[in-house]
Amino acid sequence: MEAVILQWTVFSCDMGTVYLIVGAQGLIRSTLPLNGDPPPEIAGQLQRAVPTCGRTAPYETWLSRYFSGDFSMAMPPLCPSGSTFQRDVWQATALVPAGSTASYADIARRAGYPRAFRAVGGAMARNPVPLFVPCHRVIGSDGTLGGFGGGIQLKRRLLRHEGVDLSN
Repeated sequence: MEAVILQWTVFSCDMGTVYLIVGAQGLIRSTLPLNGDPPPEIAGQLQRAVPTCGRTAPYETWLSRYFSGDFSMAMPPLCPSGSTFQRDVWQATALVPAGSTASYADIARRAGYPRAFRAVGGAMARNPVPLFVPCHRVIGSDGTLGGFGGGIQLKRRLLRHEGVDLSN
C-alpha cells in the first residue's frame, strides 16, 4: 500500500502568512494568518510533507479571493480529522456565510446537539482548518466575541473584512 504524500505551501497576505497542508482527499490542516513561524504542531507536519504548488492550488485561489473580498467561491474539499461531534460542528460552522455570525448555541442546534453549546467552543478551539471552517464567525449568544485561537484582534479584523458590523 502506497503512503499518502502530504503537500504543503505558504500563502502570504496583508494579514500574515497562512500555512496549508493538503492530503489526497483535501485540506487537512491550515493556520490562521500568522506573523512568524508556524506553531509546533504545524511545523511537525510540514517536516513530513513535500512543498508544492499542485494540490494546494485550489486553496491558494480560495484564500486569494477571500482576502480580496470575494466570498462567493465554492469551498474546495476539506478533510479535517476529528471526532464525529467535532466534524458535525465544523460542518455546521462551514455553512455560516461570510458577513454574518452565529452563536455557539446556534451551531450546537444546527449540528444536531442542541444542549452542547459549551462543547461547541471546544470543537472551535480544535478546528484544524480555520478560515475554511470559519470559527471566527461564531460568537456568544449575547453578541460578545468570545475566545479565538488567533486572538480577539484577528477575529475582529476578519469579521470586519467580511463586513460584519461590530458596533453593538
